[in-house]
Amino acid sequence: MREIVVLYLIDSLRAGGAERVLYNTVEYFRESGLPVRPEIALLYDGGYLSDDLRRIDIPVHELGLKRKYEMSGLFKLKRLLEEGDYDLVHVHLFPASWYAAFLPIPRKRWKWVYTEHSAHNRRRELPFLKPVEALVYGKFDWIVAVSEGVKESLLSWLPGLRGRISVIPNGVRLPERTLDRAEARRKLGLDTDSFILLYAGRLEPMKGLDVLLDALAGIEADHFLCLIAGDGPLKDVLRARSKELGISSKVRFLGFRRDVELLMDAADVLVLPSLWEGLPMVLLEVMARSKPAIASSVGGIPELIEDGVNGWLVKPGDPDVLRMRILYALEHRERLVGMGREARKKVESSYSISAMAGKLLKLYDELLFSEGRNTGAVRR
Repeated sequence: MREIVVLYLIDSLRAGGAERVLYNTVEYFRESGLPVRPEIALLYDGGYLSDDLRRIDIPVHELGLKRKYEMSGLFKLKRLLEEGDYDLVHVHLFPASWYAAFLPIPRKRWKWVYTEHSAHNRRRELPFLKPVEALVYGKFDWIVAVSEGVKESLLSWLPGLRGRISVIPNGVRLPERTLDRAEARRKLGLDTDSFILLYAGRLEPMKGLDVLLDALAGIEADHFLCLIAGDGPLKDVLRARSKELGISSKVRFLGFRRDVELLMDAADVLVLPSLWEGLPMVLLEVMARSKPAIASSVGGIPELIEDGVNGWLVKPGDPDVLRMRILYALEHRERLVGMGREARKKVESSYSISAMAGKLLKLYDELLFSEGRNTGAVRR
């Protein structure tokens, strides 16, 4: 198989699940010897992950847009494509999808792939956008969904995509070593005896953090702490809400952190109270580190968590149910190690970075070199 040159297009490489998926993908392609030569194009400024990629000699092209919609972005992207030797363009997230779809350029010179990361977005709440979205998605040769839940959700919105969509789950590296919980807590200056609940992600409405705070307000246990690691538009609102609920002593807002793996090792349980999701990277990462999670039963999460075996599923938006699960984990801490082992097994069996990269390579190869594209190789 000859080398395939892929341009990956995304908004930026700031901290986020889709951004980490892309980072892991191109890093793995670079170091594995698989015949894929990746380059990255960013609509906006890079973010810290772009610096990490440059350090391993992966080209990162920043288009430098200052607003979400800039006509100049179309022409900058057009120039990049025409001057490069790309075989295929693989796009992640909105509005990168729209820029790719509306390029003033003959499209047949390249194959076009789009990865759908979420089971819902705000655009689906606006019916007048449905024909525009159908046009945008229709510009891609193939759609990758990160879970069966995401695939079915997208098809319910745009059924015309059936026959051009397959599932390739997100993959993560399996850590060779994790820190003992007590050691991780010593490094972080945390109490070694407390029950520690961890949320790690963006502070935005879809993540359901208001529900989490309402759930915590009913927990009276001593030696209990919830760590919230991340940044976002709700930062000040959530801080104010925790004070209003009188739970500031048991909720600690950490802001953006680059040592999330250390926080995972220190925690007892991850909590993910999202209103919608695709296949959350933070969930895969914590499970790979042998920790269970309490997570909303949305998107691809039920494909990962078997309730009561390797974690717990809860109804989204219900603080009472979430509180009950947190209290159960708190009162049955002896179960957490065994559930963590089951979580690790789940990731090992189906969600490794090598499995994801292999499926992507197979898809690229078929789109570029097979006479009939819709064969079983890229269908699921």
